[in-house]
Amino acid sequence: MSLIGLDVGTTGCKANLFDRTGRTLGQGAREYAIAFPHPDWAEQDAEQVWQLAWSALREAVREAGGTIRLAQRWAGHGLDRDGGGGGSGHGDAGPRRGAA
Repeated sequence: MSLIGLDVGTTGCKANLFDRTGRTLGQGAREYAIAFPHPDWAEQDAEQVWQLAWSALREAVREAGGTIRLAQRWAGHGLDRDGGGGGSGHGDAGPRRGAA
């Protein structure tokens, strides 16, 4: 049984797997850019953030000695997304635009 923590921040994301005693089993991290398409306007590519979060999680699972199927035995998970920004999505089509 594993616990998963996924921290999606402003410039990167971190994934950690823990056993039930809190011992770290694996960890992964990825960084991503912030775009400034207009003055006083910042956004992130929501699809890139999503893909890199999954990549960090896969790295944590590999480091723990498992495959992504290990995640099917989660006892719990935590997810954190920094800031008040968000992006709009459209079902399975993915994000419509960057997260502002």
